[in-house]
Amino acid sequence: MTMRSTSVGLGLLSLLAVLTSCTSDTTPIVYIGMTYQVRCLDCQPRDTDPNPRDVRAVDGEAGYNLQCAVTKSGGTKRVTFSAEHQSSDSAKKYLLTVKGARIGGDESNGPCEVRIVEGDTTYTGACGTDEPSDDRPCQVSVKEKNGVLKGSLYCDKIPTEGNLTQIRYLVAPYSSEDPADFELYGCNGL
Repeated sequence: MTMRSTSVGLGLLSLLAVLTSCTSDTTPIVYIGMTYQVRCLDCQPRDTDPNPRDVRAVDGEAGYNLQCAVTKSGGTKRVTFSAEHQSSDSAKKYLLTVKGARIGGDESNGPCEVRIVEGDTTYTGACGTDEPSDDRPCQVSVKEKNGVLKGSLYCDKIPTEGNLTQIRYLVAPYSSEDPADFELYGCNGL
């Protein structure tokens, strides 16, 4: 064996050790791909929209804390996921969490909830698969294919916690009515 082939072999073994130490059969690596924007489309007084959020990350990278878990009860699958961007600067901190969204099928009154944090402001609202309403301002659709969850999320007049008259919209970046699309990989329980 030559010195060069020994170095290459040791390099491959080192890479293999790193990759296997980062993954396990019980703890998949979570990846979330999503772009969205919280907008003030018809609020008074008019306020500047926060920057669009482009989450394309693996848990633990680039300041992201990502979580995704699937549960099953009575034949119904639900997903809970969150994407949190951590920063010491509150203006750069943001979080989007969807709890209990139904995977496949229709539902208007399940336990689904959306929570959005932009800096120091938090918006919370119920969700379902139906068109947004006063009681359920967020509409979420989730489908599963080959272990990957894909879906869309739209919030119409989601209120601020503590001030139900201060409302916002969660949409695709720079849109007034298009939903935000997302992809989830590595969800625990899937």
